[in-house]
Amino acid sequence: MWKLHADYNSKVLAGQLLVELDPALFGNAVAQATAQLMAARASLAGGRATRQGAKVVRDRTRSLEEARLVSSSDLDASQALYGSSAGSARSAAAQVAQAEAQLARARLDLQHSIIRAPVEGTVIARNVDVGQAVAATLTAPTLFTIASDLRHMQVHAAVDEADIGDVRAGQNASFTVDAFRKDTFGAVVNQVRNAPQTLSNVVTYDVVLDVENPDLRLRPGMTANVLILVARRAQVTAVPNEALRFRPVAASLASGAQRAAPGSGKGRGESAVYVARGARAERIPVTLGISDGNLSEVQGIEPGREVIVDVIRPSGARKGGSTTAAAGGGGPRGP
Repeated sequence: MWKLHADYNSKVLAGQLLVELDPALFGNAVAQATAQLMAARASLAGGRATRQGAKVVRDRTRSLEEARLVSSSDLDASQALYGSSAGSARSAAAQVAQAEAQLARARLDLQHSIIRAPVEGTVIARNVDVGQAVAATLTAPTLFTIASDLRHMQVHAAVDEADIGDVRAGQNASFTVDAFRKDTFGAVVNQVRNAPQTLSNVVTYDVVLDVENPDLRLRPGMTANVLILVARRAQVTAVPNEALRFRPVAASLASGAQRAAPGSGKGRGESAVYVARGARAERIPVTLGISDGNLSEVQGIEPGREVIVDVIRPSGARKGGSTTAAAGGGGPRGP
């Protein structure tokens, strides 16, 4: 590496000079290829002259053979000499073409010793230093990584195979990042890719979201927690998911017994919530709608009705009390 003209966070324009490699070796290769081309052209000129002389001898010998002044063997010899010289001339022409190709490649390498930015953007990574050797083997080395426009970014979300069926291009989404935990950023689904990604036997699909970043707070490589809005309900009754999982062990709330392990009905239409009816828990069947993981849409219970989410036993007391939450209006935002 000879000279560097850009560093981390540098603003660059398309075509702007980034790196200059040491031109000595490339210039020497151009000079060597030029000399080889000159030698090939000289060899071609000599071959063509030899072919022309052999042609004259052949034509003269043919005339003498027709006049019975030389033998047929003399004509055959002159014909063979002409064919050999013609082949040598064609070989010399091929060597000239090969030397021209080598010279063109050497000039291209010399031209590429000056590396320019392919796009306008910001340098986010520099992988070389002055004095470092740059060797290209089967793949070209990466010298700089340039982000074309950090004001327009993309988020790649890994969506589980169980949820990917509801995701479509054009859907609205939101996400948070650890650097700004109190802020929520908006996004739009741009693409749902079909290539599966399997990690630890979990199949996910890459969902690409477009994000506007006018203040440049978001940076490449940040971890995002994404919420994609796949359905919306307004003016519906919703209950906490804990209420759907609650199952009392005893019929009476006054028994003080804690609830059993969370469970649900046998089918989607057999879910139920429990409400306090005096000292007892009354089961009310409900029909489930969509859920965002915290609240679930339900039908079969009036808005404002308190539902049981747990049974607690105060320390040192024989009898327990219930913990309730009111069924509220409005709907979950989406899974």
